[in-house]
Amino acid sequence: GRAGAGGTAGTGAGGQAGGGGHGGGQGPCAGLCDAPVVYTSASYNSGALGTNATCHQTTAKLAGVVCGNFVSPRELTVNGEPIPCNGAATTPPAPVSGGYCIQATAGDQSFAYFTTY
Repeated sequence: GRAGAGGTAGTGAGGQAGGGGHGGGQGPCAGLCDAPVVYTSASYNSGALGTNATCHQTTAKLAGVVCGNFVSPRELTVNGEPIPCNGAATTPPAPVSGGYCIQATAGDQSFAYFTTY
């Protein structure tokens, strides 16, 4: 019955390879996060993000990003570039794989948000 323990170790190694394979998926968030929230319009309001890390993906052409209620060290990044969350509009970085991956790290203020346009 304990042979399953050896199987578990094998599963762990396989799991890592699987994770790498999944990260190689398509789109702007490939390799950055699993199962992003996908939206298609440039005009988007995330609403309250909660306190967990979040990940959104869009292939819309964005002119700006606004975020607020982020308390350091919580951070919002677009395609890996940090965005200042002071309520002012920021021009997003260049698109990656035809769009944008917008990620919030976990942290305080469940009512942190971002909008794009």
